[in-house]
Amino acid sequence: MELVRWITSLTISGYSPSHRIVREMAEILYGQQMGIELEGLVIESLGKNWMQGFLRHHPQLKTVVGKMIEKARMKGTTQEVLQKWFDAFETVVIKDDDMSIGNVYNMDESGFSLGTINAGKVIINTQIDQQYQANPGRREWLSVIECICMYGTSISPMIIFKEETLLSNWVPPGLPDD
Repeated sequence: MELVRWITSLTISGYSPSHRIVREMAEILYGQQMGIELEGLVIESLGKNWMQGFLRHHPQLKTVVGKMIEKARMKGTTQEVLQKWFDAFETVVIKDDDMSIGNVYNMDESGFSLGTINAGKVIINTQIDQQYQANPGRREWLSVIECICMYGTSISPMIIFKEETLLSNWVPPGLPDD
């Protein structure tokens, strides 16, 4: 079905549609099938419970609360970019006899947007395993960073707040001033 393919492609691209958008697209597709010109015309052909029936007939689709991610991150994540990174990692780190695996850490950063609305409900294809919604703008973020070694040891997580000034009680005693 064309509507399922459309939802799947949007899920993959990080722009999962809301119920309202899916319903509007279904109305457009229905109008095209019936030969109805849609400009300025509202089609009331879909029943009140149409969405529930549509989701019931397509169990690979479900409604979830989308996870927001900055749009620039979605655009920069392609198969080619990731493959290039893993190839370089293998060449520079894994195959380097002078590199100790005990010195290889994975650092992960999670950002939390301050003062914004949470992600809304969207429809995704569960076979894709993608729940992100592109977030079109720049906002102030609080960051959490964690580091885990390839051996399984870890460094305590760190929380980073944006701040204009540094208060002296934030710095542990005994550190040099420079």
